[in-house]
Amino acid sequence: MEVLGLGQRLPRAAPEQSRVPAIEGEGAEGPAEFAARLAQLGRRQRQGGPPVGRRRGLRKAIDTPATMKILNPMSPGRLEIRVLETSTHGLRLRVPKFLSPGTAIQIRLKDSVTLAEVRYCRPTGAEFYVGVWVQDVFPWKQGTAPPAKAQ
Repeated sequence: MEVLGLGQRLPRAAPEQSRVPAIEGEGAEGPAEFAARLAQLGRRQRQGGPPVGRRRGLRKAIDTPATMKILNPMSPGRLEIRVLETSTHGLRLRVPKFLSPGTAIQIRLKDSVTLAEVRYCRPTGAEFYVGVWVQDVFPWKQGTAPPAKAQ
């Protein structure tokens, strides 16, 4: 093993062939060919069924009315919202105002109270689609007081 002194540079290695095999027998390609192949791959993935992403559970459409209270930063009052989809770890909501990612919220449904954190917020016309990560769910019946804090 050769030790280099101060100011010495490593010798340049000879250029190697790409270690990534070409798809469908294609040879070396330029940026334009690569971009075209990448776009074609994206089209094939969209046509092949639901996208494979970071989701851990299946989503189920429910379109249910609910109310929401913004906890952090604290906001007075409750907003009328719609719960559009539910999954193992999250909900998709339609809300009347923008919510920053990281905002803590409380969602009150007919039979439960859910604490959640906003993951994304996207405009849709005059409203917003909001994805939330569910942190906790408590059973609750309308017309009764929410559970008291344990002391």
